[in-house]
Amino acid sequence: MGNTNSTSLDFEYNLSVSDYAVHKKYRDFVFGEFFEVKHVRTGELLMMKVRILNDAEKYRQNSQRFALSHPNLIKIKGFAGKASKTSSEPSHKIYVYFAPLPKDLAEFIKARKKNPLFKEQSANSKNFFSESELENIITQLIDVLEYLQNNNINHGDLRPEACFMTEAGKVTICDRQLIYEEELDNNLEKNNRKNFLFSPEMFESLTKPGVNFREPSTKSDVFSLGMTFLECATFRRSASLYEWTENPCINFSGLINRLDEVQARYSPKIYQIIAEMLKFDEQSRPNFVKLKRWVSGAEALSYRAVSHSPHHKVRFGLLEFVIFRRNGHQDLS
Repeated sequence: MGNTNSTSLDFEYNLSVSDYAVHKKYRDFVFGEFFEVKHVRTGELLMMKVRILNDAEKYRQNSQRFALSHPNLIKIKGFAGKASKTSSEPSHKIYVYFAPLPKDLAEFIKARKKNPLFKEQSANSKNFFSESELENIITQLIDVLEYLQNNNINHGDLRPEACFMTEAGKVTICDRQLIYEEELDNNLEKNNRKNFLFSPEMFESLTKPGVNFREPSTKSDVFSLGMTFLECATFRRSASLYEWTENPCINFSGLINRLDEVQARYSPKIYQIIAEMLKFDEQSRPNFVKLKRWVSGAEALSYRAVSHSPHHKVRFGLLEFVIFRRNGHQDLS
């Protein structure tokens, strides 16, 4: 791939590390510590992430993923590896170079909530994302995640803090396995789990004794993205619906209340797409191919009148899910 220079210990792909100098240092709970670097001759600014890996060869074998190209996928410019000379175990420092990041969706929400005219309880507050703004976010993110699904890649950490948007409204995400600080299961062991928007099946695997950790899947990504859209539509943190108590659970009653807010504020199309993504049953949830067909209009979406009463409670180990009954099915497309 591009300029390649490698030995058994050190390697470079598509760029030369010596061409870049550290300009600024940042700390972020999604990416961990990373740096803004500047090309010593051209002045080009990139972001650089340093990872410590014992299996650098596995990382090199993933280099074909750098060839993936989508307008809503953060462009990886190149990477390099240098063998550690201090560790007793074989390890590499991996330097990953990628395009600068705009503000994330959580920052946009925070800025709008600071506006003195913002009224959280108002269904028509002008500071919420407009119908067209939210549809633009939904369309772009579903499009890029359908692209990743078609390339057999799961993201594993979808939330407002991991989705980036320019002032002009272009939304991007990254391939988390190439940039993030650690593998997902290691990150979860370090008590960072309260920042994640887990699907019910992943949440159960983390909280129910004897259940093995569930790796991210397409359907779990769909649920996490649905929770991201829910936060964008209500300006309420979706992470607050996860109760990490002695009897941990996802507060589905609170989730339904927030879906009511979405229904009051946005079109039936946006409401139904988010509701379908948040189905607790993994098999009933659509994948990104299906969602793209709905969003694009290639396939009609059936809008349903939803009754939230009565609630049916079902217990799965330590999890309590609230299943709401949908009545009066009507195709309004």
